[in-house]
Amino acid sequence: MEPLPASAEALELLAVSGDEDLGARAAWVAETLAEVVPQADAVAIWFADEDLTLVLVDPLAEVSRRVVDPVMRSSLALRLATSTRVISVVTIYSERVDVFAGRVSAVERAVGAVWGASVVDGDLAFDALQSAELAPAQLRARLVIDTAVGLLVGTRGLSIDEAEDWLDHVSRTGGHTALEVATQVLAARSWPDGA
Repeated sequence: MEPLPASAEALELLAVSGDEDLGARAAWVAETLAEVVPQADAVAIWFADEDLTLVLVDPLAEVSRRVVDPVMRSSLALRLATSTRVISVVTIYSERVDVFAGRVSAVERAVGAVWGASVVDGDLAFDALQSAELAPAQLRARLVIDTAVGLLVGTRGLSIDEAEDWLDHVSRTGGHTALEVATQVLAARSWPDGA
């Protein structure tokens, strides 16, 4: 399985920021599922901590050539979780009908998914594709916000939590997004007399 262009871009942004673990986890999940479900045409992985969706596709499948309007006839959503929190949701897609009939337990075991919590054919519209297209912009926004938080920590002596709270407070009271406020913080810092 190979990442779609937006997912590949998101993985590059993560790697540049020092997070190569997410890419390794996505590759392992996709390859494991491709072995267990050879009819899988695509795999979408939503990572809870990062609130980020990546999509990987079989390069030989029709979906990789027809990403604009793919036709999925089977899907299986798996939940990977600890006893206290969801780590990720993995959805496998196929352009074939009834791919997961009688195979759900085996697929759950293969990736260590929560037993009995899977949903069959819940996302035949392939909605995860739209979320994956937003991933690069989400990561760029997160980088701006993280940089502004770091700047506030370094220049104002705030803790990380205090800096995040400050951004949240200023954005809510000013009617702006956290990204807009973070961008203003960074712009103010780049001025010769702004500190």
